[in-house]
Amino acid sequence: SREYYFTDIVNIFYKNGLKTTCLKSPKREEFGGVNSRAELENAKKILQARVIKKFIDTGVDIMSPENIYAGYNIHVEAGATLYPGVFLTGKTHILKGARIETGCVIDDSTVSENAAIKSYSVIEKSAVSEGCRIGPFAHLRPGSFIGKNSKIGNFVEVKNSSIGEDTKASHLSYIGDATIGNGVNVGAGAITCNYDGINKHETVIEDGCFIGSDSQIVAPVTLKRGSYVASGTTVTRDVPGGALAISRTRQKNIENWAKKRLAHSKPGRGRGE
Repeated sequence: SREYYFTDIVNIFYKNGLKTTCLKSPKREEFGGVNSRAELENAKKILQARVIKKFIDTGVDIMSPENIYAGYNIHVEAGATLYPGVFLTGKTHILKGARIETGCVIDDSTVSENAAIKSYSVIEKSAVSEGCRIGPFAHLRPGSFIGKNSKIGNFVEVKNSSIGEDTKASHLSYIGDATIGNGVNVGAGAITCNYDGINKHETVIEDGCFIGSDSQIVAPVTLKRGSYVASGTTVTRDVPGGALAISRTRQKNIENWAKKRLAHSKPGRGRGE
């Protein structure tokens, strides 16, 4: 079985003419066997309790110690706060003043000073800078960097992208394979179209740009400093600095259309049928 048992030690010493003695350990748990799933779970529970105790002893604020999971290589600094249901794995670093709220999963990532990871967000192999606000329900996929004081809001997904300082993507957006500068506003529903079915392409959005809601930025493309994208626009070419990109058809209002439609509808069918 390529294993040695504690009881083998006595026989090995005896055969080699060495003396043995018996000592009583004050920690019975140190000699617990792991020969079943139940015993394995008990061993994991013991190790997990040690990890959490180390955090508490060094000044980490843990609201519900029995409801936290943290791997053995996790580093959490004094002054950080962990809410119930937090799951920390890999070589994750949580720095002082950071707040990790309920249900967050953080793997192999760094969360810097005074950042807040709001409930049910997932962060994988990424870095969150000082003062950021992530979530709730945000997803940072591998290779993401979020600059100081930036906001990645609810139902926003970021993948393999660098986000500058003081930039906001507050809700319902996808940012993939992009480099975004400082002070950029990404409106609700805006997405970077980074995949053409064969290759991934990069989007560059320079400092101070404004991306209107429900816009599509089709990579490869660059939006120069201070440019604007009107809501509902599909951007397929570079946008010069300070310019407005807009690609809508002109709105047309047909007078009395609704009245005529109702007049020709079948009798007895109301508006809600």
